[in-house]
Parts: sequence; C-alpha cells; structure tokens
Amino acid sequence: MIINEWTPKPDIIFEYEKSKKLISNLITVCITNFNYEKYIIECLNSVAEQSYTNLELVVIDDISSDNSIETIKSWMKKNKRRFYRCTLLQNKTNQ
Repeated sequence: MIINEWTPKPDIIFEYEKSKKLISNLITVCITNFNYEKYIIECLNSVAEQSYTNLELVVIDDISSDNSIETIKSWMKKNKRRFYRCTLLQNKTNQ
C-alpha cells in the first residue's frame, strides 16, 4: 500500500512530549479545527477530563481566520502535562 505524503507539510505550532520512552496502550485523539474558537476549549477540556491516562493529543488547524489557533496554543501550554504528547499543527493551505 502506498500512502501519499501530506503536502504541503503543516507547520508545527506547538509540540510537547513528556518522554522519549515508548509507552504501551497509547491512544491518540485527533481534533480538527476551522474557526471553532467559541467551542474548542470545551472540546479540549472534554479530552483532558477522560479517565484514561495514556493519551496523545493532536489538533490540526485548517487556516482558521479567528483566534482559535492562539486559544488552542495557550490551552496546550497550560494543560500539556496531562498528555503523553500534544501537538498543534496548522495547514499551509485550506484542505
């Protein structure tokens, strides 16, 4: 199976990794965002409040024109230790 590379590659706006050590049973939660500034904090808090501890969070922004990218970045800085890894990506073009 050939998988095409994501082009153009998104910008990494924020990235945090608790440890380079691999852990078992890691679950990745992916959230897409496009101008959801009014709702994104509720969504992110919902993920953070899960009882399962081995979580990775990936948020992909599709060139939002509101302030949601800064809202997400600020939230991630405050809540990063909740996750094994968290990443905020922003596409260069609307997908």
